[in-house]
Amino acid sequence: MLRATLSSALLIPLAASAALAQTSPWPTVRHDNQRTGRSPVIASQTSDVLYPELTIGGGTALDSEPVVGADGTVYLNTFSILRAIDPASGAQLWSVPNAGKFTTVGPDGRLYVASGSLGDTVTPGYVRAYQPDGTLDWTFTLPTPGGPRAPVTVAPDGTIYGSSNVYTSQSPVLESSVRFALDPAGNLLWNSTVAGQPTAMPMSLSTDGRLYQTGGDQRLRRIDPNSGAILWSVPGGAFERVVSPPLIHGDLVIVCATKGGPVAPTQALLVAFDADTGAVVWSVPFGGPFGIYSVANAVASPVLLANGDVVAFWNKLYRVSPTGQLVSSIPFPTGFDEWSVPVAGADDTLYTWTGDDKVIGFSPVSGAIKFIFNPISGQCITGRTPLILGDGSVFITWQRKTVCENFASTTRLVTLAPSTVLPCDCSQNLPPVASITGEAVVPPFDPKILDGSASADPEGGPLLYEWREILTDFGGALGPILSTDSTLTTSPHQNLTKTYRLKVTDCCDEIDVTTFAQTSTPAGVVTAPALGETWIVGQVHTVKWVPTQFSTAQAIQVSRDGGPWEDIVLQAPNTGSYNWTVTGPTTQNAVVRVFPGDPFFAHSSEPFEIATCQTSLGFAGPGELTLTICGDQLATGGTATLTVAGAPASTLAWLAVGTAANPTPLFGGNLVPSPPQVLVLGLTDLDGVVTLGPLQGGIGPATVYAQAIVLNYSAEVLVAFSNALQVEYLP
Repeated sequence: MLRATLSSALLIPLAASAALAQTSPWPTVRHDNQRTGRSPVIASQTSDVLYPELTIGGGTALDSEPVVGADGTVYLNTFSILRAIDPASGAQLWSVPNAGKFTTVGPDGRLYVASGSLGDTVTPGYVRAYQPDGTLDWTFTLPTPGGPRAPVTVAPDGTIYGSSNVYTSQSPVLESSVRFALDPAGNLLWNSTVAGQPTAMPMSLSTDGRLYQTGGDQRLRRIDPNSGAILWSVPGGAFERVVSPPLIHGDLVIVCATKGGPVAPTQALLVAFDADTGAVVWSVPFGGPFGIYSVANAVASPVLLANGDVVAFWNKLYRVSPTGQLVSSIPFPTGFDEWSVPVAGADDTLYTWTGDDKVIGFSPVSGAIKFIFNPISGQCITGRTPLILGDGSVFITWQRKTVCENFASTTRLVTLAPSTVLPCDCSQNLPPVASITGEAVVPPFDPKILDGSASADPEGGPLLYEWREILTDFGGALGPILSTDSTLTTSPHQNLTKTYRLKVTDCCDEIDVTTFAQTSTPAGVVTAPALGETWIVGQVHTVKWVPTQFSTAQAIQVSRDGGPWEDIVLQAPNTGSYNWTVTGPTTQNAVVRVFPGDPFFAHSSEPFEIATCQTSLGFAGPGELTLTICGDQLATGGTATLTVAGAPASTLAWLAVGTAANPTPLFGGNLVPSPPQVLVLGLTDLDGVVTLGPLQGGIGPATVYAQAIVLNYSAEVLVAFSNALQVEYLP
């Protein structure tokens, strides 16, 4: 793929108020009054931080989502304390106690803070206006107890729209709700009181001034911005509840909705209404069934992408076109955190908290994870929606409980560094190629590395990596992400095969996938001697076994022809190997067993041969020719095999034998047997080997000397001599 310079088109919000965009990079909940959840800038692509994570205040908890001022200052509310934070350092610039819970940045740069108390039957709510330095401009006090439960919405002309819940004086039961509008000076323009209809979400305002709100009774309403009158109200028909703030895109009002009952809805839907009439334009089902908490969280707040598609979330990411067509559904990269709602950068990278308390940036096309930020503050975290700043950095806040079982918590924050990545030119892109190298058979409990760094992008661009295990016991389902690096360190368990999947993704969201099966041998299994091997008496051979987790010494024994067990060693360290100087007698049916830590349980080798070889006298050369006669001692009933190796392929071989040893120089070498008698062995095979046998014992006592000779046309003297053997025949 080719890199390009940042396009000016990417710096224009897709569906945001022009006035708000000029004054603040993120002035309100879900970025703009249309609640698109979309920033006009390309944001962080790595988990690099500008400063170590910090704690704000003492035992504080976030009241609402942070917002950003025109100068980049972040404002957040903790226990009604309004705090100004420098996102470049995390330092607190100032704070105002008892300011309120929900902040919105207006087009004039002022901070509008709304506040109320759930179930409060005495204290009225209020809206306050502050200058960017925390100076109070004015306070508007609502005439009824209770107060706002969501931020106000500030129009481009400065009009302030809000709502408040009213509770009865007898008990904290909702009596009515009030919608109101204020002018920029805090004067009441209108208010409208209706029975019931609790409000807990901010109003959404289209760029041409149409006003909408989802009520706490899970109905979507269009509101007259000049009077507060209800122009229409839904739902009905194919769905029963609206559970997200309205997202406005052109002439559509898009929400997440559910059907199937308030406690355990059976189906989630993405529904688009006609912005003027409230008629259903399209409805696309996704997800379900759900628990009680997911009604207001996990299926809430869709996100608008660059091409006008809308994405919604529940374990999978569902992407729907502006005409209501399901474009794709891909697995959510990790466990979804139903309390955090994703937001998008200009390149459509989505940012959200995961179910295992991490923040990820990932692609809505391929699901490829671009980075994972793992807070060092540990578990028991409730993450807030990430905040995309004007320079592309991402401000992250979360609540961490001091004790997991308690309610008390502290507010933590950090800022991820802005992106230095430029958009890709994908006009002639070729997909990447995934590749894995590693050991297919490994001992248990011994970490091994699978290497995907040989994966390649044809254009030479960077790749994103994702390693998962394929869970064969669960129908081939994918396990959680194990690594996003080019390598994966596995932890083999004994006698088990695991299959790992590597997915690589290039800059243009093209992917390739490959798999690798890794089998771990059972602990304690004897791997040497192997079936049919020949071990020579007097030579050092290595007994090998798969080491166990026990640190105790190992007992190793040998049995010949099914006879009693003989101790080889009683105190061998559990290293997986022991060097044994092989002892006689010879046998064609020997077995070694190892006790791998349990004195009552042993692992045995496959049958192998213990043999003896006739004594070599040396004198080999020229050439690399060797002669061995190995097997039993050559007594009555014993047999052995003569082997010539190291010769050229398909060449003629002879064996010289004699009753005495008298090295005589000949053709550049030494002929040892004397007086020599020469026997034809035949042609060597393609590996340069020829064998003769079995040689029968029992013709002794006698001593014979033997030496092999072969033609070697590549040598100057045309022949090669092997070492000489002293062969002992017994009675």
